[in-house]
Parts: sequence; C-alpha cells; structure tokens
Amino acid sequence: MEQYIGQALHSLSSQLHSFSAGRASLERRQFVPSSGALPSAPRDVAPVLVSSRFTRLGWRPPLETHGTILTYGVFYSQEGINRERSINVSEPESLQLTVSSLKPEAVYTFRVVAYNELGPGESSEPIRLTTQPERK
Repeated sequence: MEQYIGQALHSLSSQLHSFSAGRASLERRQFVPSSGALPSAPRDVAPVLVSSRFTRLGWRPPLETHGTILTYGVFYSQEGINRERSINVSEPESLQLTVSSLKPEAVYTFRVVAYNELGPGESSEPIRLTTQPERK
C-alpha cells in the first residue's frame, strides 16, 4: 500500500511540475507582445495639467504602429493601493486624456498603451505625479 501511495504521489508531483512549466510558458506568451504586429510604446507621456481632483495627460504616438491605432488605454493607480484602473481614449488622434475622480495630494502612477487591429502594444514608461491640494 505504501509503495502504491508513493508511486501515486510521484506521478502527481510530475504532472503538477509539467502543468506549472506549461502554465508559466503560456503566461509569458500572453504578456510578451509580438514585435512585428503590435504597436511599440507611446512616447513622452507627461502631465499637461494637474489639479486637485483631475489631470490631463498628453503623449506622442508610438514609433511603430503596425497598422492603425484604434485607441489608447491609460492605466493608473494610486500609490499604496494595489488596484490599477484604465480608461480608453475615444478620439485617439487627440493624444490626450483627462483622468478625473482623483484624490487631492495623492501620488499616482500613469502609463499609456496603444491598440491596433491586433490588440494592445507595449506600455509606455510609467510616470508619477502628485495631485494638487484642495483649495479652501
């Protein structure tokens, strides 16, 4: 009986290792964009205006679009909160977006991703900014 349990555990361990290796490989493939078909990263992301409860971001388009840019996604999170939010740009040619509902005197990280017909491209370098204090 002990030998049977030992063999079963060894078999299960081998299957689990094989599954984990395959899953890790799949996860790498899901998050590494194909360099020939998806856009490169948007450039020069910077705040155009920073207020207490909103900011307007601007950026330049990717060097390599590999087709038509359909939209941009702006991803942001508040420092100390493990949750990233996103907003899609409705007019991609404007190369700007206002992000509202921010908290005064809070630190946020922003990044921008371009999307073409095949999906999301590379993320821009993240930028950090602090919203202004609330006026009294």
